[in-house]
Amino acid sequence: MMAVPYIAAFDLTRAFLPHMLERGSGKIVNVTSVASFLIWPGAAAYTAARWAMAGFTKALQAELRGSGVTAALAVFGKVRSPYWTHNPGSEERLPLVDRMLPTLTPEQTANFIVRGIERDARNIIRPMIFRVLFLLNTLFPGTTAMLLRLGWKRPQEIVRKHHPA
Repeated sequence: MMAVPYIAAFDLTRAFLPHMLERGSGKIVNVTSVASFLIWPGAAAYTAARWAMAGFTKALQAELRGSGVTAALAVFGKVRSPYWTHNPGSEERLPLVDRMLPTLTPEQTANFIVRGIERDARNIIRPMIFRVLFLLNTLFPGTTAMLLRLGWKRPQEIVRKHHPA
């Protein structure tokens, strides 16, 4: 969970950043998920890795100010990718609210990133409804947490292990 995306992004940034700083220009775009801002049950390791990516990007934004090099965080909802095949059970742990939103294609996310780079955005967030959810989470964290728990059930093997009959 930490190797990709966080450690890979860190290592790539460490490799390329000195050259970008030397020439005084460049754009670093780190891609993550809404788990960088919202927490839901059943995704602790996934969420921790995404918070690391968000923290890393925010730190870069602060440290690179005035250098000519900028950093952006691209935050997406569900994207159609092999991730779901290689991580069985992950899709079932998504909050119910996710089922009401469109699944993005890799092409759509690439286009959003390109447009974000063109307008020098610090944050690229899609679908846009997540901007509202992030604000609600800041203002009313308990309510947002309750909404994100809807539909989640603790796996039965964990229930049996901790609460034997």
